[in-house]
Amino acid sequence: MGQLYQKEGIIARKGYKRMLLSYLPLVLISISAVVFISFIIVTDLMTQEAKRADTLTAKRVVDTIEGAARDMESTVLRELAVNRPLYNFMNTSPNDNMRLIQYELSTDLNKLAESYPAIQSLYVYRSEDAMVLTLQEIMPLSEFSDKEFIAAHFPLTETGNWLSARLFTDQRSTKSTQVLSLIQRFPLPLGTEGIVVVNVNVEKLIALSTDMRSDDLSVMKISDMKTGNLLYSTNEMETERRHDDLQVDNRYTFQYRSDYLGWTFYSGIKEGSLFAWVSFLSYIWIAIGILVLLSCVFASIYIIKRNYRPVELLISRIQQFPLQDLPKQKAADEFAYIEKALENLVETNKRYEQRHQEDWMLGKRQFIRDWLEGEAAISEWEEKARQFEIPVDVHLCTVALIELELDLDFQRQNQDLDQKVLKFSLANVVREQWQQEGHLELEWVASDRLVVVWLHEVDYVPENIQDQVKQLEELVSWIKKHLGIIVRIGAGRLVSHHLEAAISYHQARHALRYKLISGNVMMYAHMERTSPYSAYTYYRHVAECIRHLHTMNDVWREETETIFEQMERERLADEEIYAIIDYAAMLLLEEVEGIAAFDVKNKLRDQVAMMQEKVGKEAFFPGLYSVFSEHLERFYVRYCTYKKSNKYQETINRVKQYIEQNYTDPDLSLTQISDKFALKPKYASQLFKEEFGMKFVDFLLRLRMEEAKKKLNETEDSVQDIALQIGYATSISFGRMFKKMEGITPGEYRKMKSPHLESSRLEQAVK
Repeated sequence: MGQLYQKEGIIARKGYKRMLLSYLPLVLISISAVVFISFIIVTDLMTQEAKRADTLTAKRVVDTIEGAARDMESTVLRELAVNRPLYNFMNTSPNDNMRLIQYELSTDLNKLAESYPAIQSLYVYRSEDAMVLTLQEIMPLSEFSDKEFIAAHFPLTETGNWLSARLFTDQRSTKSTQVLSLIQRFPLPLGTEGIVVVNVNVEKLIALSTDMRSDDLSVMKISDMKTGNLLYSTNEMETERRHDDLQVDNRYTFQYRSDYLGWTFYSGIKEGSLFAWVSFLSYIWIAIGILVLLSCVFASIYIIKRNYRPVELLISRIQQFPLQDLPKQKAADEFAYIEKALENLVETNKRYEQRHQEDWMLGKRQFIRDWLEGEAAISEWEEKARQFEIPVDVHLCTVALIELELDLDFQRQNQDLDQKVLKFSLANVVREQWQQEGHLELEWVASDRLVVVWLHEVDYVPENIQDQVKQLEELVSWIKKHLGIIVRIGAGRLVSHHLEAAISYHQARHALRYKLISGNVMMYAHMERTSPYSAYTYYRHVAECIRHLHTMNDVWREETETIFEQMERERLADEEIYAIIDYAAMLLLEEVEGIAAFDVKNKLRDQVAMMQEKVGKEAFFPGLYSVFSEHLERFYVRYCTYKKSNKYQETINRVKQYIEQNYTDPDLSLTQISDKFALKPKYASQLFKEEFGMKFVDFLLRLRMEEAKKKLNETEDSVQDIALQIGYATSISFGRMFKKMEGITPGEYRKMKSPHLESSRLEQAVK
C-alpha cells in the first residue's frame, strides 16, 4: 500500500506539472477575456445607471408638472367652495351691488392668477344672463373671444378633468397660445349656474421642470394622447410635426402616460458620436472575449479528458448509483453533492408550502369579502366554500361587525406590532366566546372592523333580542377590561340562507351608524325609527333656539332639551346628529360675527370650537348632550355679559319690554316707540334689527300671532274677540295675517289643535 501511495504521489506530481503547464496559459487568457468582458459589463452598467437616472429625472418632471396642475385644480375647487364673491356673482339679487361683487371677484381671480404664473387666463361664465367675467373686464358671451369653447363644453361636459391642449387667443391679444383648460361647474359638483375656466399656458407649465434636466445629456418630448399633437420636444425639428408622424426613436427609453393630464412623456439619453463608437468597440471586445472564453473552455475540456481519464472512469462508476435525478452541479465529493441537493429540496418545499398557505389565506379573505358584498357567483359558491373549508350544508346565517375605537391616543400608546397582537387576541376571544353558536368565520374587512359570520344548523333556535344584547354587552365589557380595547358591535338579522349573508352584513353596517344612540351594541332589529327623519324640522328648531339665545330669552334651554329628546326618540344616525350640532355651531359663529369687541369675539369663537372638539370625542348620546349643553351655557353667559355691558343694551331691553306689554294696542308703531324713548325712527329700526335679527313689524306680528294661537287653543272666544284682544281692528285683517303666517285660517287652526273646544262651542250655539 505504501508503494502504491508512493507511486500515486509520483504520478500526481507529474500530473501537477502537466496541469500547471496546461492550465496556466488558459488561466491567463481567461483572465484577460474576463477583464475585457468586465469592462464591457461596467460600461453597460454605467449606461443602465444613466438611463435609470434619466428615468428618475423624467418622473420628477412628470410629478412636478402634474403636481402644479393638481395644485391649481385644488385651489380652484377650494375657491369654488368658499369664495363668497363668486357665490354672490352666480346668485345675484336686485339688492346686490353688482359692481362691488364683480370687483371683489375680479380681485380674487387676479390673486389666484398671480399665485400661479403658468395660468394664461381665468374667467367665470354665468349661465343666467350669459355674462363672462375675466381678469380685467366683464362682457356678454357673444363678445367673448372664447365663446365657442364655452358653447361646446357647457353644460354637457363632465367637470374635474383637464381637457386636451388647444390654441387660445386672449381678448386683448391676437397671438394664439397653446393652453391646457380646466372646467369646474358652479356650484360643485354638477351645478348649472355657471362654470369657472382656467387656461394654463402649456409652455410655462412645462417650463416649471426645465431646471431639473439638461438638454445636453438627455432628450425629451411630450405629446397629447387624444389629439396626437406634439407639445414639447428638445429636438427643434420635431416641434412642428404631429406625434403620429414621427418615427419610433430608440433614444427614448422612458415612456409615461399621464391619465390626469392626457399627456405622454418620452425621455432618453442623448447619444453622441464618441459614445456610439465606444459602444460599438465594446461589443467587438465582448465578441472577442466570448470567443476566447469558449476556446479556453474547449481547450480545458480536451486537456481534462486527456490528463484525467482515470478520474472520469471513477466518476462514471460513481454515477452508476441512483443519483442521476439529482441536479448536475459541482461539489467537493458525492456526499456533499447529495447533501446540497437535499438541502435545496427541503428549502424549496418550505418556500412552496409557505407561499401556498399565504395564497390560500388571501383567497379565502377575498372570497369572504365578495360573499358579504354580494359579488360572489352563485354557481361557484359551493366549490369555493369547500376549497376554503366553509360548510355548505348549513343554511341559517348571521353577520356581525365589531368596530374598534382606534383613536389617536390608542395609536400613540400601541405600536403597529402591539396593535396586531391586540387584534389577534380580540379575534381569538370572539372565536372562543361564539364558537359554540355554530361554525364561525372571522375576517378583518378594514383596519378597525372585524366581521363575524355565524353559520347555524337548520334546527338552531335564536335567543330573544334582549338576551343577545345582554351577551354582547358582557363581551364588550370583558374586552375592555382584559384587553383595554373599546369596541362597538353591530349585528344583522338572522337570514334563512347563507347566500343571503350579504343582507345581514349590510344590516350590521347600517346598525353601526347608530353608535351614539344605541351604545356599545347595535341590533338591526332595534334600528327602526318611530317617525321619519326631517332635517328641515331640526334645523328650524335649532335656528329658533339660537334666536332666543340671541334675544337672551331663557326658553332656549327648554328648546335645546326638546331637540335632543326628539333626536333620541327618533333614533337619529350619528352623522345626522353631528350635522345638526354643526349647524348649531354655524349659527353661533354667525352670532359672534355681529360682535364688535375683538377679544370677546375670539373668546366666543374658541368656545364654539372647543364645543365641537369635545362633542366629537363623546362616544354616547347622554355625554354628548351634557357637553353640548355645558358649552352652550358658557357661551350664553359670556354672550349675555357682553350684551349687558353694551351701553345701548338697556335701552333696547326697555323697548322690548314695552312692546311685550303693549303689543295689544292697535296704535302701537315704531314712531310711537321712537317718541317715547327719544330715538330717531330710522335709528330705532336699525338698532332693533341688529339686536333681534328682525324688523319691528315682524317682531310685533310674531307676538300677536303667538298670543292668538294660545287663545285659540285655551279659550272659547270668537275669532272677532281674539282679533280685538291682540290689537287688530277687524277679524278680516287678523284672519288674512294669520293665514299668511300659519298657512291656515284661525278657525281651521282651532279645529286642528283643539277639536273639543270647537265641539263645545257648537253645542252651546245649538242650545
